[in-house]
Amino acid sequence: MKSCLYSVLLFKYPLDEIFKFAGEIGCTGVEIMGKGWKGTHIGSDANPFYMKSLKKLADDMKLEIVDVASYVDGFSDKSDADCKLQFAEMQKYLDKADILGSKFVRVGPGATPVKEAQEYHYAKAAYWLQKCCDEAKKHNKKLLMEIHFGGIIENADSTLKLLKMIDRDNIGLTFDPANWLCQGVPYDVEVMKGLYKYIWHFHVKDVKVLKEKKPGCVEVEGRYSEFVALGDGDMEYKQYFKELKKNKYAGYITIESHASGWDLKDLAKNDNEKVKKLWAEA
Repeated sequence: MKSCLYSVLLFKYPLDEIFKFAGEIGCTGVEIMGKGWKGTHIGSDANPFYMKSLKKLADDMKLEIVDVASYVDGFSDKSDADCKLQFAEMQKYLDKADILGSKFVRVGPGATPVKEAQEYHYAKAAYWLQKCCDEAKKHNKKLLMEIHFGGIIENADSTLKLLKMIDRDNIGLTFDPANWLCQGVPYDVEVMKGLYKYIWHFHVKDVKVLKEKKPGCVEVEGRYSEFVALGDGDMEYKQYFKELKKNKYAGYITIESHASGWDLKDLAKNDNEKVKKLWAEA
């Protein structure tokens, strides 16, 4: 198993410290948060000299920078002018990925809920994501969309539909089944099998479904859940790991916990150790 640490888990720490910590806990890869919901580790305007210093540190540690999570998003629901701005951001992040040596850059398709999505939402998202893919091809990069709640790829059918409409060979998925548990749609291994050829990256976090709303919980269409440390929630990862091993999955397994009430480094250690144990037992 190739283990990876997503820097969003340690959002309070600088990247050089995160890199060193990742090595200490036995990770061989890092995923870098761009300008995200918990802060910014790499902005689209980041200094190239800083990028080069991070790349050197990663190389010295034999640590792979797996993915730059750009948080470029909104193509299904933003105005044409805003989509152009998002595309310009993607171009900048591709330049950053060149310096960092990252194979993947993450992109979002948009926040249009599936129950509200019309054909023009899919068509618009596909159009702009095709442009992003074509731009990424110039950099020899692949793009990743993370399956998520609250958007146009909030279930397997809509995800597959959009991928087929994009029709490019350099866009795939970060499979994060906990997000679909939050959404309340099928997320088990049978769902994963239907999307398998597109799964190039895998996120692990745990979620506990709640009977009622509580402060800080995730609310999706009247359904409540909370992020917890791995092993404390409702996710059962052995089924996925068994299937990944069966198919000789060669990508990274990335820890991305958002559990509250933990020291962040202790949380990362907990989830990393449990992921390795689950993988070994699968």
